Parts: sequence; structure tokens; C-alpha cells
Amino acid sequence: MRKLQYAYNCTNPGDSRELAAITDNFTDISYETFRRKVDTEQFDMLCSGLGYAVGNEKGLHIKNDWSVSFRKALYKGNPIYFFSWSSIEVVFKN
Repeated sequence: MRKLQYAYNCTNPGDSRELAAITDNFTDISYETFRRKVDTEQFDMLCSGLGYAVGNEKGLHIKNDWSVSFRKALYKGNPIYFFSWSSIEVVFKN
């Protein structure tokens, strides 16, 4: 199965109806589940851009930030995974 790709964040959604649907109806998931489903390189680049340590780097890793939530939703039958960081949803999908 192909890993989900970064699609958008809520400050510039491609489809505002999709964003509303997934933020209104989601399931919390573990960091580990999220990582298995999304593109590793894209996720690591996003984390680095947000100031998190990546890989073996020292510092705060996103998985240890109590304020970040990892979530899954379905929209029109398609799985969408996203994380909420500082009240911003970062969306991965096919």
C-alpha cells in the first residue's frame, strides 16, 4: 500500500468541506500508527520545519509533545490522516 502524502494544512485547504468533515468526525490514533501510514520523508521534513528534532537528533521530538494529536478520519470513503499542532491541522491523504 502506498503511503499517504502531505496534502495541505488548514490555513490553505484544498477543499474546505473536506477539512470541516474530518475535523468534526475523527478518531485519535497513536503516533506509531500515524507514522506507519504517512510518507516518512515528508513527515520528517514537516517536523523539522516546525522546529522538532528528527531521527537521532537531540531535542524535542513531535511524538513527545503532549500538545500534538494524531488523528484519522474518512472522507467520501477515503482515509485521511492528520495531526493537530498549535490548532493547525496538517493533512495527509492519497
